[in-house]
Amino acid sequence: MKFILIDGEEIAVKEEDINSLEKLQSLVGGGEKEAYLQALRGEYSDRAIAVWCDEDGGSSCNNWGSCVIHQKEKHTYLLGYVVITGLTLDEDGDEQICSLTDEQIELIKQHTTVSKNYKF
Repeated sequence: MKFILIDGEEIAVKEEDINSLEKLQSLVGGGEKEAYLQALRGEYSDRAIAVWCDEDGGSSCNNWGSCVIHQKEKHTYLLGYVVITGLTLDEDGDEQICSLTDEQIELIKQHTTVSKNYKF
């Protein structure tokens, strides 16, 4: 499964199975803890995506919490560890995480800036 991991310093495309809640929590927690997940839903290339971040903060990433969501001048900034996955519907109509398409990955990378020097 292809997904994007943002660690506060870089955008990395990863290809590994996220086959459990604990695995996703660990990725979002920066490997230091299991994060309390918050999902932000969006669309890229006419397919759903989920932006997974830590609702509680707590894990360190350049002295930030795991994820800080900040609105400034029509932009949303996600600071800290963030995982972006695709979303699809299962046979019961429930959303499930899935691999991002190559097109989604390129669009997300084009429209995402990572800065460790961000000032609120």
